[in-house]
Amino acid sequence: MAATQIRKWGNSAALRLSNAALEGAHFSINQDVEIEVSPGRIVIEAARPVYELEAMLASVTATNVPDFQPQVQPIGAEVIEW
Repeated sequence: MAATQIRKWGNSAALRLSNAALEGAHFSINQDVEIEVSPGRIVIEAARPVYELEAMLASVTATNVPDFQPQVQPIGAEVIEW
């Protein structure tokens, strides 16, 4: 475990993290993180990406639309013919 100090940064407090700490946690500069706080403990985790359906659908074009091909043939009575 590495030691550091909480320092004043403007009207806020800051922690300085070493490159080794960032690399060990697989973090990078400007990466979004989430902070969980409980008495005597602060946990910093990588932020989970937020996916929005509208944005994902907007990125689908005629050249990148998935070509869905079922990979399995019917094996039971799941096919109903009229």
